[in-house]
Amino acid sequence: MKLLSDRGSGSPLALVCALMCDEELFAGQADRLARRRRVMIFQSEGEDSIRDAASELLAMLGSLGLRRFDLGGLSMGAAIAMAGAARCPSAVKRLVLMGARHGADTQEGRVARQEMIHRLEEGRLEEVMDGFLPRMLSPQSLEDMGDTVRHMFRRLGAGLFVRQLRMLLTREDMAETLRAFEGRALVLCGAQDQLTPPDLHMAMAGLMEAAQLVVVPGNCGHLASLESPRAVADALEDFLGAS
Repeated sequence: MKLLSDRGSGSPLALVCALMCDEELFAGQADRLARRRRVMIFQSEGEDSIRDAASELLAMLGSLGLRRFDLGGLSMGAAIAMAGAARCPSAVKRLVLMGARHGADTQEGRVARQEMIHRLEEGRLEEVMDGFLPRMLSPQSLEDMGDTVRHMFRRLGAGLFVRQLRMLLTREDMAETLRAFEGRALVLCGAQDQLTPPDLHMAMAGLMEAAQLVVVPGNCGHLASLESPRAVADALEDFLGAS
């Protein structure tokens, strides 16, 4: 687990990046949120498991002297955040789950991940991106910012891609963790999210006692914070408030 940026002061918020994303994923929110709170952006380095990634994240936050904080992420980052809430629920004040999935991978999903790993190990990163990016971004976003996301993938490299995909094979069902979570939660997705569609987020929000569901309208796919930065920043500010 790597701390990519740490800005602002006040009530702490830790956000974990999605698969093959860095701090650019939250560039449209971090500075604005940091006007009122401490905002930390983390990136998984492809730990042995989602549980291990969550444990490393919690240990890093503890080493910064933080015992209670808001915790969230997008996609893979949300999976790590949920695992963090499962491991130490008393430390998590509020959850922010964006582009999230609370269930374990299906067998079909696991096979698809393993096939991607195989292609990446053969040096076929461009081919993998050709198939994957149209599912991550809405059609309009793919046209507008597809090159930006491709550059981010290339910058991070196939090695990290493989490690993160292997880690995602360890994803566990988090339904009971969400049912047991006693704090408030923001559950957010894009209206055109193909990987984790709105009905999945509606079901996830329904598991928690105090969840706020936000579906970002328009041309917003799976990478909502990148595709609709202002709308996501508005939703985060509304949810987190001044505290």
